[in-house]
Amino acid sequence: MYAVLLILLSGWPRDHSIEQSALNHSYAADAQLFEDTALAYDVTNYRLAFDVEIPAETLSAETEISMTMLEAADSLTLDFSGFTIEDVEVDDKSRAFSRQDSFLIVSLDGIQPEGTNLTCKVYYHGKPQPASGGFGGGLYIDPDPDSVTYACNAPWGAKHWFPCQDNPADKATMEMIVTVPEGYEVISNGKLDSADRSGSHWTFHWIENHPIATYLIVFAASGNYALTEDTAIIDGQPLPLYHWVLVPDSTDVTPRLMRVKEMVEYFSELFYPYPFLDQKYAHVAAPVGGGDGESDLYPYRYASKLGRLGRYRCSRAFTLVVGQCDYLRTSKTHVAERGIRHLLRGVVDGACGRP
Repeated sequence: MYAVLLILLSGWPRDHSIEQSALNHSYAADAQLFEDTALAYDVTNYRLAFDVEIPAETLSAETEISMTMLEAADSLTLDFSGFTIEDVEVDDKSRAFSRQDSFLIVSLDGIQPEGTNLTCKVYYHGKPQPASGGFGGGLYIDPDPDSVTYACNAPWGAKHWFPCQDNPADKATMEMIVTVPEGYEVISNGKLDSADRSGSHWTFHWIENHPIATYLIVFAASGNYALTEDTAIIDGQPLPLYHWVLVPDSTDVTPRLMRVKEMVEYFSELFYPYPFLDQKYAHVAAPVGGGDGESDLYPYRYASKLGRLGRYRCSRAFTLVVGQCDYLRTSKTHVAERGIRHLLRGVVDGACGRP
C-alpha cells in the first residue's frame, strides 16, 4: 500500500501557478467555476466594525463594502438577515432601502453603469439571530467570559451578522475592527494591525490582504485564551504560527500543537508553499465541529469536547492538508484532489505518529 501511495503522490501536480491563481482576485476566473451564478457587482473589500457588548449579547456595527458594478443597475441587493438598520449610505449619501426575506435592497437613485465603483455603508444594531442548524449559522455571542464568542459562516452564514454578497464566487479583502469588554482577546483573519488594550473596552484591528470568500470571514473572542507562538521556515521565509487555546486545555493541547511546525513545512515541500506566508498560520479555539482551510485562521473545537485529545492532534493536520489542497479546486485537477483525500489521511496519520 505504501508503495502505491508514494507513486501516486509523486505524480501530484507541483505547479505553483495553481496556488497563485487561487489567491489572485478575478471575477472572470470565478465565473468559470460558478457558471450558474450571475453577480451584478464585484465586491473588492469589506471593512467591518463591531462594538460587541458580550454580557448583553448585542452589537452595534458599521459595514463598509467597496464594489464595482458588473452590469448597469438602479439598486443593490445585499444578503442580510436580522438586526435593526439605522441608515444606509452609498458614496456618503443616505439612500432609501427595503428588506425582503434575507435581502437588503438599496436604491442607487438612478442607473449606475457597468464599471462604476461604489462604496456602500450599512449602520445597524441588535442581537444576532444565528441560522438554525448550528454549524455555519453566523455569529454566536456567549456572555460567559471563560467561553468563546465566535463566528462560523460556512457555507451561507455571513449574512446573519453583516451585509454582504454571500456567494463564494466573489472574494474580497477585508478589515475587521472589533471592540469588546476589557480582558477579551479578539482573533481574526490576516494580520493584527493594532490592539488598544486600554480602558473598559479593548479594540482589535485585523487586516486580511488576500481575497477570501465571505464564509471564511470570522473572528473569535474570549477572556480565557492562552497563546503559544512558533515559527516555521517555508522556502527560506519565516512563517509565524499562533495557537490560541483555552486555558484549561493548554497543558494537554499545546505540546501537540508544537508538531504543527514540521507539518506545515512538510506539506509545503510535498505540494507547494503555504499560501499565506506574509500573514500567519493560526489555530483558535471555538465550539465548532470543524474548520475551513482556505484562509490563515483555523478554528478547532474545544479539546475537552473531543473525547480523546489524540483526535485533535491528527484532525488538525488533516485540515492543513485539505486546506492547501482546496486551492486546487480552481484548476481542472479538482477531481484528483477529491480522490486522493483518503490517501492523504495515511500521510497525516504518519505525520501524527499514529500507527
